[in-house]
Amino acid sequence: KNQTVLLWRHLDNTFFAGAIWIFRNIGGLFTKSQYEGAQTIIYCAVDEDLKNQTGLYYAECEVTDSSSKSKDMNSAKRLWDLSVDMVQLPQDYNPFVSHL
Repeated sequence: KNQTVLLWRHLDNTFFAGAIWIFRNIGGLFTKSQYEGAQTIIYCAVDEDLKNQTGLYYAECEVTDSSSKSKDMNSAKRLWDLSVDMVQLPQDYNPFVSHL
């Protein structure tokens, strides 16, 4: 079954009747298919030329600069703190230290 249908099957109940129709017929003009959306991930996973590259941001199968919001350290700290709280880790949890 088409995954798009599965992902959006509750849209009419969540927003309003007809929301699925709008997404399929209008929203689809501005979104990628599953195949198109997977291309950069596949490219990064299988291209041998990239095996020694780390820490880069890719879009459309090319290295590019991430958004300014992604570099906002205050937002990153708030997101980290919220995530640690939500999964109930200790506030001093260090992801770079083995916890085995």
